[in-house]
Amino acid sequence: MALCIFGEHPVSRADQLEDGSRRPLMTEESRIILFSTTVEEIRDEHLQALKDAVDMANQKEEKVRADYMAQKEAKDDDTARRKRDINAVIAELDFD
Repeated sequence: MALCIFGEHPVSRADQLEDGSRRPLMTEESRIILFSTTVEEIRDEHLQALKDAVDMANQKEEKVRADYMAQKEAKDDDTARRKRDINAVIAELDFD
């Protein structure tokens, strides 16, 4: 990621012009390009973070749904087993 640092920077001889003034570290156009690139990179990183969060939420939802269905199936199996046991006991009883 490109960083734009503002403030005073040490001046080397290559940065000094003949009149003693400093050469600009960045032109205005360079700053605009750097800023827009940085904004785009930040936006892309935020979008990726949001996509990752949505993916994680979807995975968690799928896991919760699978756990619920497994519990429901186990409960249904238990209920069916109890009904079979009750029906077996009733069948063994002689009401005649």
